[in-house]
Amino acid sequence: MLILVHGNGFELDPSLRSHVQSKIESSMSKFQSRIGTINAYLADLNGPKNGIDKSIRLVIDLQKKPVVVLDEKGGQWQTMLDSISDRASYTISRLVSKSRQRRRSK
Repeated sequence: MLILVHGNGFELDPSLRSHVQSKIESSMSKFQSRIGTINAYLADLNGPKNGIDKSIRLVIDLQKKPVVVLDEKGGQWQTMLDSISDRASYTISRLVSKSRQRRRSK
């Protein structure tokens, strides 16, 4: 599983990049064998101004499954990262369980 973090419209701080990578890796570790690449796109729409101006997009390339795209908007990176990581784990878990159910029913 390869995790790539991209900053759109701002200079991505190395500590933020590392934090994003570790958070995604920990939430996706149980699906590691089913995931090829995860691209995380972070954008700060208004620059240094405060407010709900940040966004995270995860593009998860699954092996033998469709690509999963998740978006999150908010004001704080940590809160958004927690939310999108949880949603990604839940979404992948559902796709995997549906796949298992189909194989059992055949």
